[in-house]
Amino acid sequence: MQTHGLVAKTTLRYRSLTKAGKRQLPAPDLVQRQFAVAAPNQVWAADITYIPTAEGPVYLAVVMDLYNRQVVGLAMTDRLGADLVSAALSQALARRSVRPGLIHHSDQDGLYGCAAYRDLLHQHGLVPSMSRKGNCWDNACVESFFGLLKRELVAFHRFGRRAEAHATIFRWIAGHYNRVRRHSTLDNQSPMDYARTQTQP
Repeated sequence: MQTHGLVAKTTLRYRSLTKAGKRQLPAPDLVQRQFAVAAPNQVWAADITYIPTAEGPVYLAVVMDLYNRQVVGLAMTDRLGADLVSAALSQALARRSVRPGLIHHSDQDGLYGCAAYRDLLHQHGLVPSMSRKGNCWDNACVESFFGLLKRELVAFHRFGRRAEAHATIFRWIAGHYNRVRRHSTLDNQSPMDYARTQTQP
């Protein structure tokens, strides 16, 4: 390679968002990769990612209803902390009327296992479920969503300011992903269109 002037193409090193510290034992995996859900507000899945900007990373937390893959809660901050995931869940709870027993699925990130977040789940009767350690396929729906976000939006933007990233990402999720983008798993409908067609007589 050196003789012919070839250079290996590399990808960015994986950056774990898991926070160390005291937390309770992980909840059991109640989803078991059964992502087909029969009705709204039965299983929600949550996760965190980050988007680079010239000012530093923007951390994004989402809550997705697995019934129609709609993002029902989201929050963005400049610092990674329990307030981020709590804000995304609180937004979802404010938008949806949920009954006790709804399964909340996430990975074993310390933010989802901290006492404050578990208290929020308990207050609303949500049942915690967690992926197996280090197994991203156990939360594949949200991982797939983040992949779409980065391929279809972030790859075409070089965000200078965090505020620009916040606004652009929010518009893409609320205006495009939830309302317009079609999914093969939803009979080639958008999440919101799918929910409407399933409730029509």
